[in-house]
Amino acid sequence: MTNIIDFTDGENHMERSNLKERLLHELEENFWEGWAYFGKGEYSTLVENENMIWFRTPLPMIPYNSVLKFQVTENVEKEIDEIIERCSAGGHDLAWAITPSSKPKDLTKRLEKRGLFEAEAFAGMGRSLKDLPEIPELPTGIKITCLLY
Repeated sequence: MTNIIDFTDGENHMERSNLKERLLHELEENFWEGWAYFGKGEYSTLVENENMIWFRTPLPMIPYNSVLKFQVTENVEKEIDEIIERCSAGGHDLAWAITPSSKPKDLTKRLEKRGLFEAEAFAGMGRSLKDLPEIPELPTGIKITCLLY
């Protein structure tokens, strides 16, 4: 699902400080939604609620057993340990994504104490759709044709 958000205030001016926050939120939402599909397969488990999204599949390797979202503020140690136990049972590898909204703020340190380590960093970029450049005209001599099989 792609969301288009109006990034303007009532006077039609870009709120730059708010824009970054909104774009980060959209990047996270799209990341969570896209990767959660792995947990919807046969024999897979997907746990999805307000504070967390994680999945475990029958495939024992990364990225098929992952925590995508973790925003837990109560019983943090218990929740981390339960997820690690369930996702890594049977020798499955586990990936845990740390995003800008991850909680608690020291989540990386808590995971490192349990043997997890930074394996890869993902870059995400965004922009407002309000001021996109005009679509250029097709060069002469180019014809677009629909091919049906």
